[in-house]
Amino acid sequence: MGQRHHDFAADGNYADTAAALSAVNLVMGESTMDARVNSTSVKCKPVGEIDSLQQTRQTLHLNRIVQAVCISLCVVSAVPHAIGAQSTFETDPEGWIVADWNNPDLSAIVGTYAVAWNASGGNPGGYISASDPSGQWFWFSAPAKFLGNQSAAFGSSLQYDVFVDPTAGRPFPVVMLTGDGQRLFFEGGSPTAAFASYSVPMTPKGWRLNDWQGGAEPTDLQMQTVLGSLDGLYISGDWFAGDEVAGLDNVRFGTEPSVVPEPCTSALLLLGGLPLVMLSRRRIN
Repeated sequence: MGQRHHDFAADGNYADTAAALSAVNLVMGESTMDARVNSTSVKCKPVGEIDSLQQTRQTLHLNRIVQAVCISLCVVSAVPHAIGAQSTFETDPEGWIVADWNNPDLSAIVGTYAVAWNASGGNPGGYISASDPSGQWFWFSAPAKFLGNQSAAFGSSLQYDVFVDPTAGRPFPVVMLTGDGQRLFFEGGSPTAAFASYSVPMTPKGWRLNDWQGGAEPTDLQMQTVLGSLDGLYISGDWFAGDEVAGLDNVRFGTEPSVVPEPCTSALLLLGGLPLVMLSRRRIN
């Protein structure tokens, strides 16, 4: 359920990169020498009568250059995309607690409580849960690894799986961020009684500043300021004017990979056809 973080420096890829670049230099050197010999040979023959074996050798050398360059680019580009903080609750609550905020203003925390950790029944595996502790508004409160300077999260999203049973079936704030003395609220539809996945954008659209019912949409700068000094990240578990149970799993917050071709893929696409282009030009000439 959790994602493994690929550590570029830990698996010796620096040595592989050096070896690949050395291979490029070696092949380039050999190709240059062959090109000098071949150019001398070609001058001794009439135009249009280049020896087919010579063409084959030159094409093979071009292929070797392309392969070496692609290998070096793929090794260098093995650095993974950064990911933000995450909790999958495989073995424990990971520092999450319940924070009870005053209802309905959401202007102050009036109590904190422990969550229950469940070894199975999540989406999948372990998850945390809480029962409504009072007549206030309870939220799952994130630990320190989700807080602090989270400026890099701007433009990405907060993703999580949640269930609440029962619910009132109407929209309320689903996520609250606090920082720099400000509060941001994102309103969403009522969760279901079974785990479902949700994604909340870390861009101003859909958010309200300081007042969850009538607050203005924050500016980019206001949201970046809150994220830059984030002291609270809360996911609502309270959706009913009575006793309910809420569960939380698979929280991921922060930078996400861009949908662009990998450098080595681009290199293969761009360089892979080079020998064919060179060969076709030779044939035309």
